[in-house]
Amino acid sequence: GNHDWYDALEGFAATFFEPDAARAAMRARVDVDNHLTSTTDRHIDQLIAEATRLKSEYRVSVQHQKLPYFQFQTSNFALFAIDTGVARCIDETQRAWLEEALKSADGKFKLALLGHPFFAGGRDVSEGDEDFAELKTLLERYEVDIVMAGDTHDLEYYSEPIKMASGSKSIRHFVNGGGGAYLSFGTSLDWPSTPVTDDWAIYPSRAQVVSKINATAPLWKRPA
Repeated sequence: GNHDWYDALEGFAATFFEPDAARAAMRARVDVDNHLTSTTDRHIDQLIAEATRLKSEYRVSVQHQKLPYFQFQTSNFALFAIDTGVARCIDETQRAWLEEALKSADGKFKLALLGHPFFAGGRDVSEGDEDFAELKTLLERYEVDIVMAGDTHDLEYYSEPIKMASGSKSIRHFVNGGGGAYLSFGTSLDWPSTPVTDDWAIYPSRAQVVSKINATAPLWKRPA
């Protein structure tokens, strides 16, 4: 997602990539930026060493990936982790990978994880965004069952009916920004009177947000 990219994906790469892949990815970004960066080989080695140390200290299974996107499939289930970066788009290399992966999962239950949701705040976020809308269409074409994303700091749910050659079905969209935690104010204060889908749910509601503001906002903030 966007927060992973704010440091040019360095923290993500050091933590989740194989060390050689992380080193190659960070050096490639430096080359693309014509070395106009504070990132040096020494800095890259320090990042990877610290990630390796933390991996051992916390006993977590990381540093296995080669790229920021991946798939995992069993005989009847397929998961696709898609890197939408900061700009809510994927490049041609990732698109080709994703389409082949979706084809290989024909007939399986498919779950796609994205950095950004297609639906948020009761609206279709892909409207007016050609690249993001194209990704949405691709997932619909291959009949993905669930799309889950973060970014928006609410817990939201939408059921999107779509028509397919084989008939009609619904794609279920979940927004789990902050794990659904009550972290910030936003979408529910601006919730439209007619949300984009008929079947939807959100937490916290506008009433819950207003109640928290009234209970916690100091007097000097009340005019705002």
